[in-house]
Amino acid sequence: MQGKLLFELPVYRLSKEAFREETDKVLAKRIPESIKDDEALCRELRRMYKHPYHYNEAVGWIQIYADGIQLVAYYYFVVSDRVRRGFKKKYEHRGKAFEMGTFMGQTNEDILAGLFDRISSLSHYEPFKGYVISTDPLKNVGAYVDWKTLINSNKQAQL
Repeated sequence: MQGKLLFELPVYRLSKEAFREETDKVLAKRIPESIKDDEALCRELRRMYKHPYHYNEAVGWIQIYADGIQLVAYYYFVVSDRVRRGFKKKYEHRGKAFEMGTFMGQTNEDILAGLFDRISSLSHYEPFKGYVISTDPLKNVGAYVDWKTLINSNKQAQL
């Protein structure tokens, strides 16, 4: 891996909404009828069975680098035959997810749109199929990045 690391995008086992539904189902089975009216006790049980979604449900990571005049994405994924709630994880580098060339005539908006298209298309292929790739980090700041200058400065640094 070369170039500048720009973004790390998490890959989740399921969406945040699906995770909440799953958690509610688990809790519904665990809370006995006799204590459902005790709000404090139910709140404590929820706290015990809930875990932070952003860290505990990640099954992989996509790292996006500026490498010369292209953007390159590498990915790490869990080493497991079966991915389930609350499992212990070990990640391994799995290789290149995609390369995206950039061209002189492209605008910053074109580059960002192309990047979103590439990331979106990953969800059709293994190992990403059936998982949720969070593009939030890229959505939050991507429109403010001067992609052309960033890529050109990276190209100059490699000469």
